[in-house]
Amino acid sequence: MPGFVNVWTLSLVSAGVWRTMSLFFIFLCMKKFFAFSLLLLLGAGCRQATVPSTTAENTNTVIDIFDVEVTGEGASELEVTPLSEMPDVITGGDSAENSESTATEEIAVPSVREFTIHASNFTFSVPTMSVKSGDTVRLTFVNDEGFHDFRIDEFGVATKQIGAGAAETVEFVANQSGNFEYYCSVGSHRALGMKGTLTVE
Repeated sequence: MPGFVNVWTLSLVSAGVWRTMSLFFIFLCMKKFFAFSLLLLLGAGCRQATVPSTTAENTNTVIDIFDVEVTGEGASELEVTPLSEMPDVITGGDSAENSESTATEEIAVPSVREFTIHASNFTFSVPTMSVKSGDTVRLTFVNDEGFHDFRIDEFGVATKQIGAGAAETVEFVANQSGNFEYYCSVGSHRALGMKGTLTVE
């Protein structure tokens, strides 16, 4: 009888130990399973957080910087400034105003002005002449009567003294501004009124 009790007691103790070990093993397995599941959930959440929800909209949006055209999904939410309204950072001002001011500037181009003056006793056929500064003046002096010449001292212009029916051409550049007298230097012809005025503007 005592032997049977000892065996029975040993069996009970062994069964208790085995049950305890089984429960501990199951607990460890469940702990690892929950830990693995938690890691999977955290990883999926991080991955989803790094992907923007507007990827499809961004890839379908096209902006043409030259024509300022916007197409695709979400284009209506974009604000684009037209190139015509952007400041001119290169020239430091409005390029349209600069081009207009350049176009309206008048460039003075020297020209050739031609005159023919007929001389008779104590008078010139052309009492006044007007040219621009820098113009080339080509003057043909024709003597119709008497004996005369033509002079403008400030420009070094002087024809020969010629008789009736003769002619001579002189040319000079009007490089001074103002009023200059031209005259006949023969005798007292100048004092008698054989003179005129050249105006250089």
